[in-house]
Amino acid sequence: MPYLSSSLRGTTLTTIAPNCTSTATESLLAYSTIAWQVNGVAVSGANALTYTTSSLINTDVVTASVKVLLPCLSQTVVSLPAALVVAPALIPTVTVASSASSVCQGTPVTFTASGSPANVAASGTSCNYTFNSLDSFGDGWNGAQMTVMNGTTTVATLALASGSSAAQTVSLQSGISYSLVWNTAGSYPEEVGVSVVNSSGVTVYSMDFYNEALAGTTLATIAADCPAPATYQWRLNGSPIAGETGETYTVSALGTTDVITVSYSTNAPCYSTVPVVSAAAPLVVVANSVVTTPVTAIYSYTWPLPNGTGETYTASGLYSGSVTNCVTQKLNLTILQPTVTFQVDMAQSNAPAGAIPYVNGLYTMTNIGGSIWSATVPLPGNTVYEYKFTYNVLAGSENLAGSSCVVTSNGNRSVSVGTTNMVLPLVCWNSCSACPGGLTLKVFLDGYYVNGSSPAEMRAARYINLVAAIPSGQGYAAALAALSGNTQDVDLITVQLRSTTNTETILHTATPMLKKDGSVFCVFPESAIGGSYYVVVDHRASMPLWSQNPITLTTSSILNFANTLASAYSDGDALLTPMKTISSGLYGIWMGELDQTGYLDAFDYSNLEGDIYESGYLGQYLLDGDLNGDSYVDATDFAVFDFNSIRGLYEQRPY
Repeated sequence: MPYLSSSLRGTTLTTIAPNCTSTATESLLAYSTIAWQVNGVAVSGANALTYTTSSLINTDVVTASVKVLLPCLSQTVVSLPAALVVAPALIPTVTVASSASSVCQGTPVTFTASGSPANVAASGTSCNYTFNSLDSFGDGWNGAQMTVMNGTTTVATLALASGSSAAQTVSLQSGISYSLVWNTAGSYPEEVGVSVVNSSGVTVYSMDFYNEALAGTTLATIAADCPAPATYQWRLNGSPIAGETGETYTVSALGTTDVITVSYSTNAPCYSTVPVVSAAAPLVVVANSVVTTPVTAIYSYTWPLPNGTGETYTASGLYSGSVTNCVTQKLNLTILQPTVTFQVDMAQSNAPAGAIPYVNGLYTMTNIGGSIWSATVPLPGNTVYEYKFTYNVLAGSENLAGSSCVVTSNGNRSVSVGTTNMVLPLVCWNSCSACPGGLTLKVFLDGYYVNGSSPAEMRAARYINLVAAIPSGQGYAAALAALSGNTQDVDLITVQLRSTTNTETILHTATPMLKKDGSVFCVFPESAIGGSYYVVVDHRASMPLWSQNPITLTTSSILNFANTLASAYSDGDALLTPMKTISSGLYGIWMGELDQTGYLDAFDYSNLEGDIYESGYLGQYLLDGDLNGDSYVDATDFAVFDFNSIRGLYEQRPY
């Protein structure tokens, strides 16, 4: 319509029809609605360009309808059925193998499951690959370098700084391909090597040494494949076993009726995800049983074994033998064997304190009271058994050389074993007979004490006097050497065992050598054992000393005068003690009683005066008046006598 056509106002100018052949670039879908149908029935909410479902079965038909909203194309178009075949889900399988087809109850057995198909790792699942950097010379790569690449992204860098090898763990994602690139050759590329091991331990790439031509190239493309763990659940009698979800299961506690199975599930495409359960594991568990054979034999018995050999037993007992088809053979053996009871008295042995006696170092003995030990041993009958007593197995043994009870050059004792039990007589260690009575004393002589000695000791007066008496000149050295075993000798003393009913009666006497430490061992006849006695200790220059109370003599009696004032008999006068206090806790017999009257007083001086003359002018030794044990009788001995003689001392004793 041209300008200036106002006269046409209020009229219909023309009629315009839609142009359905428009070449507009916008898509018709922008003016359409979509609806998906399954078997002709619209799927609620399914109006997108795509439709995803997992619930189709084999006969289902999927279509889509599109309705165009433009005026000239206002209509609904239905697609042809989707070209899709829905196959039924496959069923996975699982089998179980056993490490044995038959086991005895309590025997360990291992079951191994095998499920198929294997699980599929989800895309993006990571696992560790091991990249091993290798150098043939052992000094590192000398500047060589490799990279693990994901496209243009560096995932890891390999560079061996020193040494001949290094392992580097790199996490890779399943479904992605990675490149192993040798970027830098380094100074000695011929020394460079590399290997790649996947998470299952399989080598997926390896480059040996002397491949320097490959420097600057892509060595390998590695398609990462991370295995998905199999999903197992072991079952005992149909019930899940807690924590047992691995490929293998080991157990030793199965009963004869127990059944082992395993369930398996997979995520492989087109397979059911419902777990399947295996058949029962191929295993027979046999109950254990025992067959016991009672046997009675004399001395010994040889039990035949299936292989034709035999085991010999000499003691009664229940013995286990071979096991066949889960049946254990046992022998209930009774040996009719005589026993021999050995007895030894260790009172006068050289065994250390706490030592345990043995028979031949084989049979442990038991203490049955005091120093008496015993052992009852089964021995073959009608035989001669040789033996010795030992202690602490074989730490020490008897020396019976020359004894009447020795039967061989080995110095052994012997016993003829019959067919009945025997009890051998009690014998003393190192002796063919019982121990004599034994009394261990500890006593000091006050003048012989070495002032300040620790531990306390006396002068070896007898040894000193004997050495002083050796004439000088030829033969002196030999005579001195002959006394080398006497360096501890103080002097002979007299020890009496007196009757408790008549103290004037001396029943037994011993004359032992007193040692520097105050110890002395007295041996009395075997007949004295068990008797009750007062003990009297006397020395040629001392006041006699009585025990406070009677003792019952054994083979190992002990009486300590030196450290116990109360062990000596006293009339009760605190100013006239039966022993001199030498130092705190140490007491000695008063010395200077030289005339054997029972009194230590001025009347003893004449004896001392005579010994002073014999010592000084006649050169005599071992004189009674040597009260300090230095081999001379002089003013030093008078000092001992003078101190003791003015105290009014006398022999204190029971009557």
